[in-house]
Amino acid sequence: MNLNGDAIFLFAAYASFFGMAIVFSLLTNSLLLKFSKTLGDRGEQHRQVVRWSSKVKPSVGGFSFYMLFLISFSTYGIFNLQGNEYFNEQLVGLIFAVTLGFLIGLADDAYNTYPWLKFFGQLLCGIFLVATNTLIHATGIYILDVLLTLTWVVGIMNSINMLDNMDGISGTVSLGILFCCLLAILVEKNSGSFDFLLLL
Repeated sequence: MNLNGDAIFLFAAYASFFGMAIVFSLLTNSLLLKFSKTLGDRGEQHRQVVRWSSKVKPSVGGFSFYMLFLISFSTYGIFNLQGNEYFNEQLVGLIFAVTLGFLIGLADDAYNTYPWLKFFGQLLCGIFLVATNTLIHATGIYILDVLLTLTWVVGIMNSINMLDNMDGISGTVSLGILFCCLLAILVEKNSGSFDFLLLL
């Protein structure tokens, strides 16, 4: 397949995947919202939780995000658009970290967990990434890069969680971050990578 043919194929594949992801998210969230009665209900039982909204807000969006993460991971493994062996220790660490992050959020929505427990879980997410050699290589000094990575993971998880107190803000900010990351991958001409599909 020539370069133009490859580009057209990738565009069609990603556009189809993106469309299916949107449909899947809408269907999943509509079903979850229909059947969620108590999980994440920011009403009477969570009156001590500060949320800048006058309406009860069920918190079930994490389910569709996590399911789409697993679907993206599986889709790339099945089609493997670059034809490379992509499963490595860094992706194992990513799966463990994302899974733990999802479970932390689920527990917090269901039981309003203690801050120290959430912090420990977030730190563990960072440790999973560090243990599988997924580091922010900023200084070239291993211990400083480890500390920077752990700080970044905990900081990002907390900042998004705090933004979630205002309806629509965390989604808008996250969309902007994802768009910038996708643009950076496109500029590097690495659109066939696993990262691109996952961010999409």
